[in-house]
Amino acid sequence: MAAKETTAILASRSEAIERTPAASLLSSVGAACAFILLLETVDHVASALQLPLLRASVACPPPPPAPHAADGGAWSGSAACADAPAVLRAAQRVEGQMVCASLLSHMLCAPLLAVAADVRSRSLALGLSAACKLGKLALLALLVGAAPHALRRGGEPYPSLPLPLLLAAAALGGAGAANVPLNALLGDLSPAAARGRVFTALTLAHAAAGLGSTLLAATLLHLRLADYTFPLAALAALAPLSLAPLAALAAREPRRAPAEPHARGCGPLPRLSAGGAARLLAAGTRSLARLFARSARLRALSASFACIGFGAGGATTILASFSIGVLGWAQGDLEYLALLAAPFAVGSLVAGNVALVRYGAARVACASISTLCVAVSLLVFAPWFPPVVMLMVCLTGSSIILFPATLDLFTEAFETQERAQAQALVVTAVTFAISLAAPCFSSVFDPSATGARAAVPFAIAAIACMLGLGLAVQELAFHPAALADDRRQAYGCMPAVDTT
Repeated sequence: MAAKETTAILASRSEAIERTPAASLLSSVGAACAFILLLETVDHVASALQLPLLRASVACPPPPPAPHAADGGAWSGSAACADAPAVLRAAQRVEGQMVCASLLSHMLCAPLLAVAADVRSRSLALGLSAACKLGKLALLALLVGAAPHALRRGGEPYPSLPLPLLLAAAALGGAGAANVPLNALLGDLSPAAARGRVFTALTLAHAAAGLGSTLLAATLLHLRLADYTFPLAALAALAPLSLAPLAALAAREPRRAPAEPHARGCGPLPRLSAGGAARLLAAGTRSLARLFARSARLRALSASFACIGFGAGGATTILASFSIGVLGWAQGDLEYLALLAAPFAVGSLVAGNVALVRYGAARVACASISTLCVAVSLLVFAPWFPPVVMLMVCLTGSSIILFPATLDLFTEAFETQERAQAQALVVTAVTFAISLAAPCFSSVFDPSATGARAAVPFAIAAIACMLGLGLAVQELAFHPAALADDRRQAYGCMPAVDTT
């Protein structure tokens, strides 16, 4: 009887979504895009400024006058240390630790936010994510403004900012995971026929935020600032503006009836109380574990994206320092070069939206993954032929259709109560892989290396990406029908929990 009631509820919800007025859907997509533009712009700019502010805080003995913009010489990045390789090496080491802390925090918090989004409210998870991003910006601004240049004990060049607080700020920013609940919310609100266009619009918003933030970050980096307090404080002041479109999204979120089962045969939605949070957390963990164990496709995609994340994430972690130390570019040149990806990304989305309808999400995902892996592999030749970095940027922009294709795959394969959790499990696998890659690639990177020695990190990245590509092609290209089977076999539930 419970199963029949659940099926009836899900069927009625699907019918209601199919009857959603176009104007209401358009306003929801507009609010989601505005939320992305505001939140991701400030977050991306802060992330781009993270490595330069670490370089600016490095001090070394004795600090001779460092060449600056007015001198026309090569600037080390720090006003207190003229040894450019030492500054790059010290800042990159701390950057790797911060990226690791951020991604480990994201790996732990993203599934929990996904459970909260599936069980409680999508908008609640979005609000918590925005609060984490705002907290990171505020903490970084306070740290940079209060910490003077100071030589680390022992005379070793090292950023003067307190490492524990830097790691805390990185972990706080990583705890925010807005994409998963936002994708799930738009999947709830969108009719099946419109999901491809909705997710493409969402991808365009991500691309616009990335384009604007890259341009702003590149402009700030070319100023060669010695103090990043004001830019970080301004970003922290702008971040709360994202709460306005979030409130509009929360008003349109479908409300669950108090007695509605949140999964097959699982009783009513639990009510949170002071004593029930731990039990809800344990139940959510078990639900995630069961979903991962039942879906072979979910496990295969997690392994594939983890390999690709290790390679691509590790390569991009050191790419800025590589461009400065090995290629001899100026600070901010790489960010300006990244703007070349914009027209290729737009063309990819326009063509990919047609391809999603004609060829299906699985084939489009395979093609975009192949493009991304080729782009990362080209970096192996960067020490001898720097223009391949430009080609890598263009190919990376062309692979952006992977985002809506993957969202379409998960929307088709999983029910409403599982979409956020399934996405979070894949995100967790990718995040864990990148958290391992960031310190590993930072330790392997040598700003004074040349030739084959400088290409070693990118060779490792290429091998990892090709392994992930092989797994993805095997699962998506040769077994595309398994997605429908996963929807029937992997549909589990979170057991009813007494949280009162």
